[in-house]
Amino acid sequence: MRDRNGRVFWIEVKSKRVVFEDRTRLMAAVRDINPVKLAGEKLRHSRDTYEDFFHNASDMIFVHDLGGNLISVNPAAERITGYSVAELVRMNIQELADNESLDLLRGFQYQRLAPGRHISYEIKIITKWDTQTYLDVSIWPLYANGKIVAVQGIARSITRIKEEMSRLITSEQDLKGLADCLPDATMAIDMEGKVVVWNKAMERLTGIKANDMLGKGDFEYALAFYESRRPIMVDLVLRPEEVKQYYKVIEVDDYTVISEFKTPKLRGQGRNLWGRAMPWYNEGGKLLGAIECLRDVTERYIILQNHKNWLRQSEAQGKQLIAALNSLGAKVLTYDSKGNIDAVTGAMAEWLGYEKPAQLVGKALAIVLGDDEQAKLLANQAGVESMEWIGKDGSKLTASAEIQTIPHEDQFSGGMIRLI
Repeated sequence: MRDRNGRVFWIEVKSKRVVFEDRTRLMAAVRDINPVKLAGEKLRHSRDTYEDFFHNASDMIFVHDLGGNLISVNPAAERITGYSVAELVRMNIQELADNESLDLLRGFQYQRLAPGRHISYEIKIITKWDTQTYLDVSIWPLYANGKIVAVQGIARSITRIKEEMSRLITSEQDLKGLADCLPDATMAIDMEGKVVVWNKAMERLTGIKANDMLGKGDFEYALAFYESRRPIMVDLVLRPEEVKQYYKVIEVDDYTVISEFKTPKLRGQGRNLWGRAMPWYNEGGKLLGAIECLRDVTERYIILQNHKNWLRQSEAQGKQLIAALNSLGAKVLTYDSKGNIDAVTGAMAEWLGYEKPAQLVGKALAIVLGDDEQAKLLANQAGVESMEWIGKDGSKLTASAEIQTIPHEDQFSGGMIRLI
């Protein structure tokens, strides 16, 4: 519909034939539903963006409840763990961990995760093929109604890096040769704090050639990342108290530490780096110095930030959609591709006999619909149907409903039901 000012908007028209003064007339009721349509389009766009990221990411993305039971995993999890998605969502994340990592996972108190921040840690898992895989994991809390209800995370396999770093053993010369084979930027310092290894990946990361850095001490290497000479992660092994002033460190064990941090001066710009530092021993167990590996994770950091922004926007848009529908008194219910209820308007909840919409959100469709009706919805069928509903008291309710499906890349991802 277009108004006299040229604005295009959506309306809903209901008409009925009536007989007045022996003549048949058409009576129509018109209602502006533009807020509902616009909110729905924004919600679909946000969902499409997240679904694309979730399904195409090369890293494992997962959601588990506060007990560690996996709720959702993406296809990359199959490649990393060997288990199918169907198998993983019936497992607890602790079932994947080896004995050493199990203690770390058991020590997490997910209910106390700080809002707006993510935690990084490293674990070793046993795959379905009975092989060991090391994962670099970042997790953050998911909220509903102001409370933590689940944990979402991204896990990247670092097995190759772990295996290669374990071979850094005997001497400075051996270390230099191996370091140049590592995909991550790697440096090492001796017990005097002088640089003895600065591999090719570190040259690419910092723009500084090895010949210009080898043999330098007095925190010269810090100038590649910061404005002044200061301890960096590699100094943690030799000067732990000094380094802890600058980094939030996660101690994986007594010998290896990891951290993620921002650097204001890396090739003239700020970047986000992931780092791991460890002692460097010779074959006889003598401490020779310390090793640090760095990885530019700026893109992953941006993805995490965008994901957090998407979650906030999606929640806000969902509230806007429900608010718009509530203001119109519409009886509407939305659901996902797994048959779970996403949102319910107050009018819909009341019609079904519930005091509050929150009593239905997150529940399976089976609480309000029989098997046949659920099959229609999950079969990606759209249109107008006469549907039989189940009230809170178990009574049968019948109403015509308009079903709208939400596709993503030609795949069914959920839908919306509106009683008419």
